[in-house]
Amino acid sequence: MSVTAKEIREDIARARAACQKGDLLRCLGCLRDAVDGLVGNKVFGREKFEIEALIVEALRDLNGLRTMQRVMPRGVHYVRGKERELHAKLSHLHAKLKEAIDRARLEKLRKRMLDLDESLLAAQVHLKKKEEMEARKLFRRAADQFAGQPGLLSDIGTRMLMGGLVQEAVEYLRKGLEENSRDERAHSSLIMCYEVLGQMDKVEEAIKNAIRMLGPREDLYIRLGKVALSRRNWSTVLNVAEAVLKKNPLNVEARKLRNQVRPKIYGKGAASGAAGAEAPKPAPAKPKKSIKLDM
Repeated sequence: MSVTAKEIREDIARARAACQKGDLLRCLGCLRDAVDGLVGNKVFGREKFEIEALIVEALRDLNGLRTMQRVMPRGVHYVRGKERELHAKLSHLHAKLKEAIDRARLEKLRKRMLDLDESLLAAQVHLKKKEEMEARKLFRRAADQFAGQPGLLSDIGTRMLMGGLVQEAVEYLRKGLEENSRDERAHSSLIMCYEVLGQMDKVEEAIKNAIRMLGPREDLYIRLGKVALSRRNWSTVLNVAEAVLKKNPLNVEARKLRNQVRPKIYGKGAASGAAGAEAPKPAPAKPKKSIKLDM
């Protein structure tokens, strides 16, 4: 691909800017591209002379970096007519440095994850020993120290739920859903928290929110139907069961729910009515805030 003299000068300018910031990898990459443009294109006369002078200055900046002095004490230099060799050397240095940086970054990430695992496991040990105050401190420290780690708040909330710190778990799980509204574990654990706390109105709200975020899943509909059943909300139970059976006629749980509430709505004998017979429609009820049950 043809590269203009202007583009080569821009690469050199980017290299020198990166060098001033101490970004050795970017400096090498930009210089490599600049020399590659000089090799692959016919730049003559004054433009070539200016570019060569700029490359010499950029290489001087590069050789002055402390990291570069440790890697190549003698530095990298421009020799007219040896542009290909210079390009090969810069490419090699860039590739080796990137490999080293990636390896160091991976090692740092591994250590970070190990530290996080150790903190969470230590907190769980305190929970098992009923040392709840210490467990709370460790969970809070992990959340602060590793803030932004995907799924961490959901993980902490679920561990707290399993360890009996249900009310505290709600805080972490709700914050986890603020970070990622499609976190399935956070939705499931939050629903369980409200069930343990006996807050059935919040259980229903949490299930509906999960359906909005995760989509029309059978397990969530069944869960919603069972909550409505416990609250004696027969019409919601029937609507949920019918929505599930419309999508999957073989769902046993949905069929059970439907059979349980039909007599409540239509009277005795409705659950065992003749096959294919259409049941009378229930009397219109006072409208309630609900979600769509289309699957």
